[in-house]
Amino acid sequence: MPTTTPTPADIQKYLNANLLTELGMDAMTPEEAVAFFDAFGSIVWQRIVLRLNDMLTDEQKDKLDALLAKSPQNQQEIGEFFMTEVRGFSQMVDEEVAGYKKELMDRMGAVNAAMPA
Repeated sequence: MPTTTPTPADIQKYLNANLLTELGMDAMTPEEAVAFFDAFGSIVWQRIVLRLNDMLTDEQKDKLDALLAKSPQNQQEIGEFFMTEVRGFSQMVDEEVAGYKKELMDRMGAVNAAMPA
Protein backbone atom coordinates (compact mmCIF):
# COMPACT_ATOMS: atom_id res chain seq x y z
CA MET A 1 0.00 0.00 0.00
CA PRO A 2 1.15 3.53 -0.57
CA THR A 3 2.98 4.86 2.48
CA THR A 4 1.99 8.47 1.81
CA THR A 5 -1.14 9.85 0.23
CA PRO A 6 -0.29 10.57 -3.39
CA THR A 7 -1.35 13.85 -4.93
CA PRO A 8 -4.08 13.82 -7.59
CA ALA A 9 -1.42 14.75 -10.16
CA ASP A 10 0.75 11.80 -9.11
CA ILE A 11 -2.22 9.45 -9.26
CA GLN A 12 -3.15 10.64 -12.73
CA LYS A 13 0.45 10.42 -13.93
CA TYR A 14 0.74 6.77 -12.95
CA LEU A 15 -2.77 5.84 -14.07
CA ASN A 16 -1.91 7.20 -17.52
CA ALA A 17 1.51 5.53 -17.70
CA ASN A 18 1.83 2.62 -20.13
CA LEU A 19 3.16 0.06 -17.68
CA LEU A 20 4.54 -2.37 -20.25
CA THR A 21 6.45 0.42 -21.99
CA GLU A 22 7.72 1.86 -18.70
CA LEU A 23 8.95 -1.57 -17.60
CA GLY A 24 10.56 -2.31 -20.96
CA MET A 25 8.17 -5.20 -21.57
CA ASP A 26 6.72 -4.04 -24.90
CA ALA A 27 7.78 -7.27 -26.63
CA MET A 28 5.45 -9.45 -24.54
CA THR A 29 3.10 -11.72 -26.40
CA PRO A 30 -0.59 -11.03 -25.86
CA GLU A 31 -0.77 -14.13 -23.66
CA GLU A 32 2.15 -12.94 -21.53
CA ALA A 33 0.56 -9.49 -21.21
CA VAL A 34 -2.73 -11.04 -20.07
CA ALA A 35 -0.89 -13.14 -17.47
CA PHE A 36 1.05 -10.08 -16.29
CA PHE A 37 -2.08 -7.97 -15.91
CA ASP A 38 -3.95 -10.81 -14.19
CA ALA A 39 -1.17 -10.93 -11.60
CA PHE A 40 -1.12 -7.12 -11.40
CA GLY A 41 -4.89 -7.01 -10.82
CA SER A 42 -4.67 -9.72 -8.17
CA ILE A 43 -2.06 -7.81 -6.20
CA VAL A 44 -3.98 -4.53 -6.46
CA TRP A 45 -7.15 -6.32 -5.29
CA GLN A 46 -5.28 -7.73 -2.27
CA ARG A 47 -4.18 -4.22 -1.35
CA ILE A 48 -7.74 -2.93 -1.69
CA VAL A 49 -9.09 -5.75 0.48
CA LEU A 50 -6.57 -4.90 3.20
CA ARG A 51 -7.72 -1.28 3.20
CA LEU A 52 -11.39 -2.28 3.12
CA ASN A 53 -10.92 -4.60 6.08
CA ASP A 54 -9.89 -1.60 8.16
CA MET A 55 -12.66 0.64 6.80
CA LEU A 56 -15.79 -1.51 6.84
CA THR A 57 -18.02 -1.59 9.88
CA ASP A 58 -19.15 -4.93 11.27
CA GLU A 59 -22.57 -4.29 9.72
CA GLN A 60 -21.02 -3.64 6.31
CA LYS A 61 -18.89 -6.77 6.62
CA ASP A 62 -22.04 -8.77 7.39
CA LYS A 63 -23.76 -7.30 4.30
CA LEU A 64 -20.72 -8.14 2.18
CA ASP A 65 -20.56 -11.69 3.55
CA ALA A 66 -24.24 -12.17 2.68
CA LEU A 67 -23.68 -10.79 -0.81
CA LEU A 68 -20.67 -13.03 -1.39
CA ALA A 69 -22.59 -16.06 -0.12
CA LYS A 70 -25.47 -15.28 -2.49
CA SER A 71 -23.52 -14.09 -5.57
CA PRO A 72 -19.80 -14.79 -5.22
CA GLN A 73 -19.10 -14.38 -8.94
CA ASN A 74 -21.31 -11.35 -9.59
CA GLN A 75 -18.65 -8.68 -9.97
CA GLN A 76 -21.19 -6.01 -10.88
CA GLU A 77 -23.15 -6.48 -7.64
CA ILE A 78 -19.95 -6.58 -5.60
CA GLY A 79 -18.69 -3.43 -7.31
CA GLU A 80 -22.00 -1.68 -6.67
CA PHE A 81 -21.79 -2.68 -3.01
CA PHE A 82 -18.39 -1.06 -2.64
CA MET A 83 -19.41 2.06 -4.58
CA THR A 84 -22.43 2.60 -2.32
CA GLU A 85 -21.03 1.40 1.02
CA VAL A 86 -17.47 2.73 0.91
CA ARG A 87 -17.05 6.46 0.67
CA GLY A 88 -14.21 7.25 -1.75
CA PHE A 89 -13.97 3.69 -3.10
CA SER A 90 -13.17 4.80 -6.64
CA GLN A 91 -10.42 7.09 -5.36
CA MET A 92 -9.02 4.25 -3.25
CA VAL A 93 -8.85 1.98 -6.30
CA ASP A 94 -7.08 4.72 -8.28
CA GLU A 95 -4.60 5.21 -5.43
CA GLU A 96 -3.81 1.51 -5.23
CA VAL A 97 -3.42 1.07 -9.00
CA ALA A 98 -1.24 4.17 -9.29
CA GLY A 99 0.75 3.22 -6.19
CA TYR A 100 1.52 -0.28 -7.43
CA LYS A 101 2.43 0.99 -10.92
CA LYS A 102 4.80 3.49 -9.30
CA GLU A 103 6.31 0.76 -7.14
CA LEU A 104 6.96 -1.47 -10.14
CA MET A 105 8.40 1.40 -12.18
CA ASP A 106 10.66 2.44 -9.28
CA ARG A 107 11.89 -1.13 -8.87
CA MET A 108 12.69 -1.43 -12.57
CA GLY A 109 14.47 1.92 -12.46
CA ALA A 110 16.59 0.70 -9.54
CA VAL A 111 17.42 -2.53 -11.36
CA ASN A 112 18.40 -0.65 -14.51
CA ALA A 113 20.51 1.81 -12.50
CA ALA A 114 22.35 -1.05 -10.81
CA MET A 115 23.21 -2.78 -14.09
CA PRO A 116 26.68 -2.13 -15.45
CA ALA A 117 26.79 0.00 -18.57
